[in-house]
Amino acid sequence: MRLLTPATLLVLTSSAGAQCIDEFVFPGAHQDENGFGASVLLDGDVALVAEVGNDAVALGAGAAHIYERQAGAWTLASTLAPADLDAHASFPREMRLSGTTAFLSDTQWNSEQGRVFVYERGANGWTQTQVLTRGNTPFTRFGRRMSLDGDRAAILSDPSGEISIFERGAAGWAEVFVLPPDPNFSAYAADLSLSGERLVIGALNSSPDDNVLLVYEPDALGNWTETAQVRGTDADGSEFGGSISIDGERIVATQVSGDPPHLFELQAGQGWVETVLPLPDGNFARLGARGALDIEGDWIVAGHAFGLSHVLYWRRVGQTWSFHDLVERHGFGWGGFGQSTALSGTTVIAGAPQSFSPSGDRVGRAAFLSTSVATQVCASQPNSSGQSGVISLGGSLVISNDDSRLLASGLPANRSGLFFRGTQTIQVPFGDGFRCGGGQIARFGVQQTDAAGQAQRTLEFDPGSPGQLTPFQTFTFQFWFRDPMGPVGHGFNLTDAVEILFCP
Repeated sequence: MRLLTPATLLVLTSSAGAQCIDEFVFPGAHQDENGFGASVLLDGDVALVAEVGNDAVALGAGAAHIYERQAGAWTLASTLAPADLDAHASFPREMRLSGTTAFLSDTQWNSEQGRVFVYERGANGWTQTQVLTRGNTPFTRFGRRMSLDGDRAAILSDPSGEISIFERGAAGWAEVFVLPPDPNFSAYAADLSLSGERLVIGALNSSPDDNVLLVYEPDALGNWTETAQVRGTDADGSEFGGSISIDGERIVATQVSGDPPHLFELQAGQGWVETVLPLPDGNFARLGARGALDIEGDWIVAGHAFGLSHVLYWRRVGQTWSFHDLVERHGFGWGGFGQSTALSGTTVIAGAPQSFSPSGDRVGRAAFLSTSVATQVCASQPNSSGQSGVISLGGSLVISNDDSRLLASGLPANRSGLFFRGTQTIQVPFGDGFRCGGGQIARFGVQQTDAAGQAQRTLEFDPGSPGQLTPFQTFTFQFWFRDPMGPVGHGFNLTDAVEILFCP
């Protein structure tokens, strides 16, 4: 385990229950109660971590730290803190990240009028390119809630409830539409999330049964109008919709009572179809609270920072969403783990703002977790044994355990073959079957199937070993074998394939 400065990040990988720690760091200044990790964001190889108690500009003014992943390691790239922040601004009040653009709000500015700083990464690193404001009225709290996706942003003014739609053009960011609040709800825009041309808003009411998700989309003239009201089954009360995340045609929402997250998928002719995600046994009150819920593609992550601290994963395989894994961290060094979470690809960042440093200061930390699974992919075709070849993984996915082995079965007996791996998954006709490993190919040596039509090989991870298998990289494994009596007549065939991302 490596101790890094000036901030500490923890990289873990979760696979079938395995959690792999690579590195972690604390804020360099070691300020007590500085809230490092109170809010976290992640997009590809860029992460954003809030430190709302940072004193560099003024007492408790706050700052945000940019981390970038280079050569597999997360390093501090920049610290963002406007020079004119007020004391106790707790900046950033809200922050959003999309690609190389970051929005950070300062709702305390100018008697709580509020402003939003725009930062972009260019040739000279991260620089402030614009400051967004709205009017000149105190207590507008512009930037109280925000969402950012590409060249479009949605920014809430609170308590008015108005949502400004901003778009980026040649001259920078400009307000193009103002969405008025819906008077039917007492807490309009408790949370909001934007994906492309779809905005979803959590609308709460004094009557819990009336809590809904409101979906808005722009018409041909650019006017944003409500297109759907989405209600959850048995989501009565407990602030359903107080935490939401949208990715394309999928919305996930939670409520503070500890019930499972509710997933909604837009289906042709059916509207938004609900799935209540499975939840393991345990007390998960306030699971996926605001800032601790995210969805991307076939993955959902939710943090739970009350009592025992957890980060929970769900994954969609085929048409089914299932609970995938739970990462638990608690004790002296992990206060508030999961209070904030964000997801990008197979990597998750989780904040633990109440954790202690080795010196005993409650400074907070942010943790990177990568989730790995062995996933069956591609297809196999029948061979002369009357079966279709299947490949699987034995042992664990943890390199340091040195117990990973590949197993192939359903093969002709006593035939030559070999395991190989690729750096990509493809599916192209090859012999009597399909080749599924693409990209850079490495072969592991010829061997014979046994009398039962099986073959196995222990994987080697030492430098210079065949295939150069490394952690945090996905490989596709397959078995090729001779089959002169095969049904198609090409003389050889292959198993299906398995994608594996290994832990260190």
